[in-house]
Amino acid sequence: RVLFEGLRLDVLHGDKIGIVGPNGAGKSTLLKILLGKRHADSDTVSWGNRARPGYYDQELSGITDGRSILKEVHAQRQDLSEHDIRSHLARFLFVDTEVD
Repeated sequence: RVLFEGLRLDVLHGDKIGIVGPNGAGKSTLLKILLGKRHADSDTVSWGNRARPGYYDQELSGITDGRSILKEVHAQRQDLSEHDIRSHLARFLFVDTEVD
């Protein structure tokens, strides 16, 4: 089954996009192709030289059970201060004690 054809995405710095659709439409498949976790049938995926994709799948594999979101992000981005991580998490509405 073909989920999409002729797809081209140019996402520039600062752009925000959403991928919406009904169950089975291919949203997760598209993300997995973009991240190189699944092979595309044709063509290529390319990222900007400073782009760093990140993704947590629906099953949250790769997440340590019992670890707070603050500690989980810090484990992935040890270069960021706690203040920077909290500021970033606040953009996703994780604030105050929710991050702990």
